[in-house]
Amino acid sequence: MRAAILTEVRQDIDGAVAEFARPDVGPAFNRGIDWFDVIARDNGREALVLVEEDSGRTVRTFAELSRHSDQPGSV
Repeated sequence: MRAAILTEVRQDIDGAVAEFARPDVGPAFNRGIDWFDVIARDNGREALVLVEEDSGRTVRTFAELSRHSDQPGSV
């Protein structure tokens, strides 16, 4: 899919769906490692905020999530 197609079909969802094609990134591409970890590394911005019923909050940054995802057996 060429980039200009996005502006051509921005008002036409059926056309956008018909023209859409996933890029061929090869068999070794891993979105979590090759994309997310790159932008998350050393990124202290909030990525996940859990707000409890009692108004308690748990906040995790992109960097924290990235480090956690590198741990064996992490969920």
